[in-house]
Amino acid sequence: MKMYPILLIAIILLVSTNQFGKDEFNEKIANLEHSLNKEDWVLAKKQMDDLSSYYDKNLWKVQLVGGEAEYKDLYETISRLRILIEEEDRTDSRMELETVKTLIEHIYSF
Repeated sequence: MKMYPILLIAIILLVSTNQFGKDEFNEKIANLEHSLNKEDWVLAKKQMDDLSSYYDKNLWKVQLVGGEAEYKDLYETISRLRILIEEEDRTDSRMELETVKTLIEHIYSF
């Protein structure tokens, strides 16, 4: 009987919180992708900081909807992407960003 209120709160949160941040992740990824396509490395580095910060602040949400391996993979991919952007490697940065997009889609496909 005590589980019903917790379950109800979880369902309300899932429905009402923009799928726990998926739209924000996608917006940050789209902005970063645009900067990478233009090879604007200064802006890309700032947007990478923004994406990393957003991940850190919302890790609990990602953990709630994704499995342990998924959010760890996402963390590692974001870390690799940061390094590639620092090195101004356009091709590998874009490939790693696609991996981030795929992981986000997989995590939020509930």
